[in-house]
Amino acid sequence: MAQYQYILPSITVSRQLFEELNRICANDYLEENRSFFISVLDEQLSGCDTKGVSDYLDVLTKYGGEQSIRVADMVEDWIKRYHAQRSLIQVPYDGSVLTGSVRIENKAGLLREVTQDMYDAAVINGFPRDFFRDAEFFAVNFYCLPDGADFRGSWLKNCTFAVCRASGANFENARIYDSQFYSSLLEKCSFEHANLAHTHFRDCEINDTFFRHAWLKRCNTTYCTMERVGYSNATLDGCSFQHVTAKLIRGLSTATITQGGATEEETAENRTAVLAALRAA
Repeated sequence: MAQYQYILPSITVSRQLFEELNRICANDYLEENRSFFISVLDEQLSGCDTKGVSDYLDVLTKYGGEQSIRVADMVEDWIKRYHAQRSLIQVPYDGSVLTGSVRIENKAGLLREVTQDMYDAAVINGFPRDFFRDAEFFAVNFYCLPDGADFRGSWLKNCTFAVCRASGANFENARIYDSQFYSSLLEKCSFEHANLAHTHFRDCEINDTFFRHAWLKRCNTTYCTMERVGYSNATLDGCSFQHVTAKLIRGLSTATITQGGATEEETAENRTAVLAALRAA
């Protein structure tokens, strides 16, 4: 079976790299320029621009001590593991999906708790029937899903989909809060009637995916490619789309694009920005 593994978000690695650069070369990597440098590093790492990143690693090894060398080694190891995990994005899960008599039952009216350990074990041993459905996931890092994973009715909080293939995944009526999808593939997914708040999509490929009747609050989509994504009758409250490549976005004429707590002028500006980003202005 393929060696699936959790990969730290590139933004996390970028922050660690900047911290070390700032520590040993504070005059060149000023604290007031933190946001700029972290953004540059994150863009290079998420694109695996090893040539660009190598210049920063050279600074660590040339001017730093053992701690700096450890950070440089960590970044190089992250890049290798990122490439390995990324190569699995287009390949369906090759493990077991347990069917037949195997079924996880919920206690009446209660969501079933699924921990990181339970998920990690299922990646290796096989996913029982309805493993993802009507379940509660807290701070679970997803890095491998069988095609057609069914999250209907589930609650996800502080979760991460990390360099993960999500093909045909069903998030209908799910609640997804304070979570993120990064460097992942979302194709033929459904978020119909789902509630998403403070959940972000970064460096993802999103195709043939629908948010019909979904409610999204303060959800940011950045550095993503989007094609045939549908928002029919969805509510986008305070959402933003930046550095996206969008094509054939559907349903925006029936979507509510608003910004709770903002002035009418700010709400109008946000709506114009969203429509412009999605090629519908």
